[in-house]
Amino acid sequence: MKYLNGDFRPDPLAGRFPKNPEVAPAAVLPLEEWFGKYAEASKLAASTRKRWGPALATLTAFVGA
Repeated sequence: MKYLNGDFRPDPLAGRFPKNPEVAPAAVLPLEEWFGKYAEASKLAASTRKRWGPALATLTAFVGA
């Protein structure tokens, strides 16, 4: 409620909470490679892989990854 009233001072009791641990960034796996691994593990039919290929390519182009 303090913030809503314009009181932006640091919280004097903030030290009671533990610090967030430093986490190493996760490895980035390209979408096509991820889907290939998923398709193999799930034993997807070739027709399913063929159908989803263009959709994943479109998503990758849109997101820019």
